Amino acid sequence: MGMRVRVIASLSPGWWRVVIGPGVGMLDGGSEQDWPEAWVPAAARHPNGEFRITGIVAGVPRVIVESRHTEPGAAAEPAMVF
Repeated sequence: MGMRVRVIASLSPGWWRVVIGPGVGMLDGGSEQDWPEAWVPAAARHPNGEFRITGIVAGVPRVIVESRHTEPGAAAEPAMVF
């Protein structure tokens, strides 16, 4: 169902540091990368924001946006693909 991506922070205007990979941690086989803001969904543009990608097309990640609710038992919204 895609590869998880976790947002670390925006370290410079227009760029976001993310960790992408199997365990979403560098010790778990993940990779730290700097992505342009256009590649990071607006809902995930905060520390520890998460989303999934299904692959990379023409050098750009194909993003699946998942709604995350912190309340137990909250209904999940459908995923959107960009």
